[in-house]
Amino acid sequence: MNAETEHRKFVELLEEGDGKLVISKHALHRQIERGISEIDIRNAVLNGWPIERRQDGADVTIVLMYFLKIGKGQYRPLHVVCVFNVVHPESWTVKTTYDPRSGEWRDNFQRRK
Repeated sequence: MNAETEHRKFVELLEEGDGKLVISKHALHRQIERGISEIDIRNAVLNGWPIERRQDGADVTIVLMYFLKIGKGQYRPLHVVCVFNVVHPESWTVKTTYDPRSGEWRDNFQRRK
């Protein structure tokens, strides 16, 4: 399965109340450090799009891209890194979240350099 399909199916489950989004302790610390709210993370998961997918055994990591509106005509890029197990695709855990303007990304923050 590809990242777009996995993400779309998870969003459907989440919207129907059958999906579970867990924010890890690490992600909680990072969101506070980086000025990112839980609502921002949820919006990124619901409305963002996958830009990267890695699989290690049954664990799948997906990086979601989202542009967070911070003012009139102003947007902040946001990456949300989620992990799920292929046996339980209805439960995703947010590993971390960050602003990708660190310089590691190109093509509008959607590809690694």
